[in-house]
Amino acid sequence: MKSLLRQSNNLKKLSREWKQIRFYHTSIISYKDGIQVLEKDHNEVREMFKQYKQTSSPEEKEKILTQMIKELSKHTSAEEQYLYPLINEKLLENGKLLYDKNLLDDQINKEMLQFFEDHRAGKYSNPGDISLYNATVSKFMMNLEEHMKEEENLLFPELREKLSATELNNLGDNLQFAKQHAPKKTMKR
Repeated sequence: MKSLLRQSNNLKKLSREWKQIRFYHTSIISYKDGIQVLEKDHNEVREMFKQYKQTSSPEEKEKILTQMIKELSKHTSAEEQYLYPLINEKLLENGKLLYDKNLLDDQINKEMLQFFEDHRAGKYSNPGDISLYNATVSKFMMNLEEHMKEEENLLFPELREKLSATELNNLGDNLQFAKQHAPKKTMKR
């Protein structure tokens, strides 16, 4: 719990710093609001899930998983910097609970992504190991799908109600900026 509180304080500090930076960046122009940016990311991840399930080639699975780690690391970093502070700020009734729950989901997902980085699919030849590895990927996909659906069905509609068009566009700009400058892999524990 102390670790989560420390992370929460660090994220709040980063959020304040990024809010200052966002006014100075002009190289990124967004034609999408922040929720559209996040929904596009979710659809791209779903497509990677589909590709992963459809291939039987360990090399192709490895390639897809590597791309998924890269994209999810950027997405998660951007959400933690910009989306989650907005949740805490704008959703007064349950904002703190949603904020903490999303941070918890992200922490679990980061641990799983780190597991995949540490245990590459291509290094297993035993059918039992391969089966266990693929089951772990499936469990991760199921957990992440649940997280994305919660955001899309509960969080995004509520945020869309609470945020002005300008705030939504600023969120989109900030998310895109953060994704361009985010780590491309999970942070080591």
